[in-house]
Amino acid sequence: MSPFPSRLALRLLALAFLPSIGLGTLEAGKRADFIIVDRVLLSCPVDDIKDARVLETWVDGKQVYRSE
Repeated sequence: MSPFPSRLALRLLALAFLPSIGLGTLEAGKRADFIIVDRVLLSCPVDDIKDARVLETWVDGKQVYRSE
């Protein structure tokens, strides 16, 4: 499978599954685990994904890491 259909399939699977367990949205008052990276992973060249840098990590709605 080429990279684009693979990424699309993964995203569609996540969109279908996450709401069923109460995950998948960012809203005031909800808990959240997520990362912020230095590029849009779904639209950057596949070969560039390995070079992506994590800028921030949030766990349970609290920032636990910030790059310098």
